[in-house]
Amino acid sequence: ARDLRFQRAAEANSQLQAHRHSRLESRILQQQMQEDQNLEKQAREREKAEEASANLSGKRSRAKAKAQQAADTRKSTVAEKVVVKGDKVDTLALERQKMRDVRREAQIKAQKILREAKSEVFRQSMTSRFNLSWLEEQLHRIENAGSLTSYGPKSSQDMTFQLPEEEEEAEEDRLSAQRAAGVDPSALHLYG
Repeated sequence: ARDLRFQRAAEANSQLQAHRHSRLESRILQQQMQEDQNLEKQAREREKAEEASANLSGKRSRAKAKAQQAADTRKSTVAEKVVVKGDKVDTLALERQKMRDVRREAQIKAQKILREAKSEVFRQSMTSRFNLSWLEEQLHRIENAGSLTSYGPKSSQDMTFQLPEEEEEAEEDRLSAQRAAGVDPSALHLYG
């Protein structure tokens, strides 16, 4: 009976050891499975993080490229506008210089025409004032009659100098030229 008790105790001890060993193995297996699950989970999370990082990097690269393209477009647009404005400024300056030159030339021509008109008016007034033929006639009458009263001009019309036909035509040509140049011959006395 004692041996049987020992035998039963040994069997119970053996069963207990086996049960403990089984529980330990089960626990180790569960731990390994848990570790494997954790590793898989970490791997999945790492893959997700890498994908997110790759997506973010791609988005950043695309955004950077888009921003660079927009900046290049703005630069080219600004450069084109600068060139166009520069051309407009140059054209405007050239047109202004042309207008100044034309105005200066017109002023010079007008001054020349005015001087010529004044000179012609002065010459004609002097010619009318000092009519040599009338003076010679008066001198001849003085020498013949010795008196100016009977032979003097009866009116201011007698002292008016009558131009020959050629001088009248030249006078008409001069007046036409003055009118064509924009000079009013009747207003020449205002410039005196």
